[in-house]
Amino acid sequence: MPGKLPQNIIDEIDSLLSCWKRDRQKAMAFIESAQRPILVWLSLPKASKPATETRDRAQALKEAASSLRHVLEAAEREQGFMLSLQAEVRSRTATAIPGDVYDLLEGWQGLTAHHNGMSRPEWPLAFDVRDALDPLKGMLSLVADAAGGLEASIEPKPGRSVDHELQLIAQLVMRYREAFGKMPGKSSESPLMLFWEGLRPIIGTAASYREVIKQINKLEK
Repeated sequence: MPGKLPQNIIDEIDSLLSCWKRDRQKAMAFIESAQRPILVWLSLPKASKPATETRDRAQALKEAASSLRHVLEAAEREQGFMLSLQAEVRSRTATAIPGDVYDLLEGWQGLTAHHNGMSRPEWPLAFDVRDALDPLKGMLSLVADAAGGLEASIEPKPGRSVDHELQLIAQLVMRYREAFGKMPGKSSESPLMLFWEGLRPIIGTAASYREVIKQINKLEK
């Protein structure tokens, strides 16, 4: 961790002295002491958002593929349901269907026959949705396994978190108390609240002044 804030950051923070209309000497002492917890915050790496999003998406895909496979396996055990489903499929393939759908089903029929070690049946009357589910379940297993592998391979670097931000706020409140000999006011127009709102864009924090008030309340107990 570097031992000192960059000068441009120091200059921007020092400009926030204008948040105080009186007790400027105490305010200067507070701002100087605040540099240490701010330095700790800035030394933390930023959270790796793209990696986190990729991991979460892989996890969701793994769970969805596994869930659908389980649903299909459960459906296959219900003979009455599968007969009704077969009838619905036949009713939709017995008449003219769009060319792209025809090509898709024809290709899937060939895949099904190959997967199950059968000769390619005539299209479409011999198409059996129960046989077609086997390669689909196999593909879902492959997708679930691949997504699970991707999820396990991604380890987002630890970075700034909400907890870190709350720790920073608590440190600022305590250093304010040390510099001024009292707890800060809780009005949105009080000096510490104005200081925090001005500090947020400088150091990249998200919490509003309301979180500052919550930390004051905790430290008062």
